[in-house]
Amino acid sequence: KVNGYRVHYKNWSSRFDEWVTPSRVVEPSENNLQVQEELMDKLIAERESTPPALDNLIAKKYIRTRKRARGSDHPFPLGTTVSQPPTGPGVSSEDEAISILRTALLTIEAALPLGSIDTSQHGVWRPEAAAYWRSMVQNSTGPAYLMGCVVLLEDSLSSLWMYPQAKHLFACLPRHWKAIKDASVSSVAVRVWLLDSGIRYNHVDGGGNTNSYSAGRRRHSR
Repeated sequence: KVNGYRVHYKNWSSRFDEWVTPSRVVEPSENNLQVQEELMDKLIAERESTPPALDNLIAKKYIRTRKRARGSDHPFPLGTTVSQPPTGPGVSSEDEAISILRTALLTIEAALPLGSIDTSQHGVWRPEAAAYWRSMVQNSTGPAYLMGCVVLLEDSLSSLWMYPQAKHLFACLPRHWKAIKDASVSSVAVRVWLLDSGIRYNHVDGGGNTNSYSAGRRRHSR
């Protein structure tokens, strides 16, 4: 009678080997492999889930598409916690709204198309800068702090990846310093919604270079 199996995880050190009961081991049959794949897909879907309040977020449709600026080596949610908004005693409606807006902003950034933002080694959205921004978003506790994250992302995007109507609307919004100073949950929500609506998620720089990004930034800064 077999009492257990020693399991070794591929590409892991042997010190992570473990003994498991026979009930945790199945034959590598076609049916079992299919079940394993379905469970993995379910796990990934749950990990990448967003609150129902964001069902209409355009960025959601592009999170798992190819040629995103974040690169294939950084799966969503990029090491941050993207979850359902907090509920229960002591949680205000503003807390819930801020949680949803944080998730929306992280989703937008994760869906940015290749070329829309400079992710090169010395670019404005180089890996360490992007990671720091995500941390800022995740740890934001109020409208002003979150608005700062929104306008930072806005200012880093190439205008070539924005729809003309969106650029016109952004020009009508308060300047960044005033937007942060007078930030409220509703003003952050409007800005996040406009950002999501204005980005050309399906427009990709096939070459992956920063020339078009630089040209867009020059136009954007005028």
